[in-house]
Amino acid sequence: MSIALLVVGLTSAGAMAQAAPSTHSNNFASNPMLIAQADESKLVAENKALLLSNRELARKIASSQGITSSGELPTTGTPPEQNQVLILQNQETFKAIAEKVGATVPALSKPGGSDVAEQNHNLLLQNRQIVVAIASKIGVTLAAPPSLSGSFVEKNHTLLLGNKASLTKIAEKLGVK
Repeated sequence: MSIALLVVGLTSAGAMAQAAPSTHSNNFASNPMLIAQADESKLVAENKALLLSNRELARKIASSQGITSSGELPTTGTPPEQNQVLILQNQETFKAIAEKVGATVPALSKPGGSDVAEQNHNLLLQNRQIVVAIASKIGVTLAAPPSLSGSFVEKNHTLLLGNKASLTKIAEKLGVK
């Protein structure tokens, strides 16, 4: 065997060994990038669950005010894109509730930009403004909002938790079960 062939063989084997997934159980824990991606994917799923919960609560509030809500659950697109559909549906419900109780809805912009997480963040900030306007109009005092930090997905999670707490207080004030 020639030296060149031996070097190529060793280099290829080394490259393959580096590229091949490790069977060591601690490899995942030693790779911060994999951990961050897994945490973010988990948080996107939690955000969807919060969006669905907030959707249900908002629809109950809307129904108590004689408002019919519509909108199918999204079944296509990436999880962040599906979340955006839910955010926009919730926004329509929030706007209808605000109009019904006489709350002023702030000027809203359409989603724009290339990053869906950032678009969702901006939409959730708008939804938060609407929910705060509803609460204010019906005399519900809300806790000061927590500071937003971390990635857009983390900030979105914080906003969704805040809206859930606010919607719960609004529902209680309106006698919605």
